[in-house]
Amino acid sequence: MTDSTFCQVAIDTPLRQAFDYRLTTHSSVKPGMRVRVPFGRREVVGLVLRVGSSTTVAPEKLRDVIAVLDEVPLLGAADLALLEWAAGYYHHPVGEVVATALPKALRTVRKRAARERAAPARANAVAARESPHELSPAQQAACEALR
Repeated sequence: MTDSTFCQVAIDTPLRQAFDYRLTTHSSVKPGMRVRVPFGRREVVGLVLRVGSSTTVAPEKLRDVIAVLDEVPLLGAADLALLEWAAGYYHHPVGEVVATALPKALRTVRKRAARERAAPARANAVAARESPHELSPAQQAACEALR
């Protein structure tokens, strides 16, 4: 196996460990990037803590990273070190600590894009309704009053 074939991922779960995953086609993964991984019967978003060429997990138990969600790391080495320190100091699962450091939109699997592809007319209608260039009659009246 080549260098950087495994990654340790922090997943928002009450278990006090990071989980090892195999990197098959995702060779550009770096610590601090989000990945989508299988966890139990579902897919979850996790944050890569480490990338390396060895693991203590038996090969038949390793699962593959499904997708890399970021082009560049969201958190740097110092940020990751602080989060891991906090998890150890406060005796709290590292995945939950990492999850609280990220906005909710960044820690969930996004299904919205698939729904919008399935209903493009609805997405276009919503976009047209939310256009910032057209004012409602009440907004127009308020602008005129201010002028």
